[in-house]
This record gives sequence, C-alpha cells and structure tokens, in this order.
Amino acid sequence: MARGSFLRFDRLRRWSMAGGYGIVLATCVAPLQAQSLSVSPVTFNLAASQQATSLTVRNDGAEETVVQIRPFAWTQQPDDVLTPADDVVVSPRIVTIPPRSNQVFRVLVRHKATSKELTYRLILDQIPRASEPGAVRMVLRISMPIFVEPVAPANPGVRFRLARRDGDTVLVLENPGARHETLRNVMLRDTKGAPIVIKNGGSPYLLAGATRELPVQDMPIQAAADGRYRLTMDGGKGPITVALAR
Repeated sequence: MARGSFLRFDRLRRWSMAGGYGIVLATCVAPLQAQSLSVSPVTFNLAASQQATSLTVRNDGAEETVVQIRPFAWTQQPDDVLTPADDVVVSPRIVTIPPRSNQVFRVLVRHKATSKELTYRLILDQIPRASEPGAVRMVLRISMPIFVEPVAPANPGVRFRLARRDGDTVLVLENPGARHETLRNVMLRDTKGAPIVIKNGGSPYLLAGATRELPVQDMPIQAAADGRYRLTMDGGKGPITVALAR
C-alpha cells in the first residue's frame, strides 16, 4: 500500500533578477514550502502482488499549474542512480491542474515477482510558466520513492564499519539484505561521548544490495575506552546502536 500523509507547498517566491526560473527540490523526507501544491502520498510501499496505486496532487493556488510525472528505476552505485523505467506507467504523464482542484495520477508498476525488493522513483516537475520581466518564478520538483516488496518476507541486513580512503576516514554502510533500510540521525561519538560529524547530505535510504560511504570529519586519534566508537541512528524499525573499531 502507499504510505505517508502529504507534502504541502505554499508561498510562491520571486526574486528581482534576470528573467528565468529556479527549482525547489523535495525528496519527501520533510515538508517543504514553495508552491501552493499538496502531494499525497509521498512514499509508496507495494506488496509483491500489487501493481496499481495512485497519487493525488492538489493545486490550492489561484492560478492553474502544469505538472509532469516521470518514472525511474532507482539504484545506488553507491550514489543514487535514476534511469527511465519502462515497466512503470503513469497516467496522465503531464496535465494542467486548475486552481483549487485535485488531479489523480494512476501508477501501474508492471514488475515481475523477485526475491529482492524493487525500487523506483517518481519525479514530479512543475512546468514553469513565462516569468514577468525582471522576476524569477520558483518551480517545484519532488522525488517520491516506490518500494515493491520481494515475494518472500525479508529484512535489511545492514553492516557498519570504518575504513580509510585516500587518508580520510569513511563510515561504510553495507546492506546485503533483500529490503532497504532507512537511516536517519546518524551519529558517531568519540571516547568522551562527543559527536563526530558525519557528512550525510543525501538520501536516508540504503537499498538492498547497496553499499554507501559517508565521509567522517576530523576523526580523532583515540577511540573509546574499549577501543570502539559508538554509532547511533534511527532505523526503519527503531533506534540502532553499534560499537565500531577503527
């Protein structure tokens, strides 16, 4: 089933500068304010046997707006890689939404049953209208994940370790499991419990079979008293705490 409530986008912003438009990007992790649009749901979780779902976009603004949705297959190598998906159909693909109106998009995922979770993303783009002279109109891009469960129940199997890359320390995240894991608020602590900054500005998802590396800033020389650092984070099923040796 599709999961999540909705994202609401308000407050059209303009800047006095050369004519054109800017893009506000949302990855559906937290609400973002930009345009008078509401999107529901923001994450799709489909059973292995489910192929159809829907997405509702509401235009609460006083002007009509043009919206386009494109489907992509989603992998991590290790960064997110999107390629056009022929096995996902969105209808309509592009439409004009009148002011204060809803538009329902039908989504058909023509997948084959597999032992590994399938992952896609829907990219919603607001098509820009001509800007007034000397002004920039902000337009919207939203990236929404689709997760298709494997045929048999499966769990992520995330492993963590510290490694050196070109003289720098990185936190290596490996998921040999058959489902994705969601990792937020990743925090590494030193011997005194002080936080060590981990540069994680990307997606909170670690897909099935994927490996990601997060740079660790200013890694101290000494570890904790037992020779290990403390790594904590919020996972998909609750808090995660592990001890890591450097």
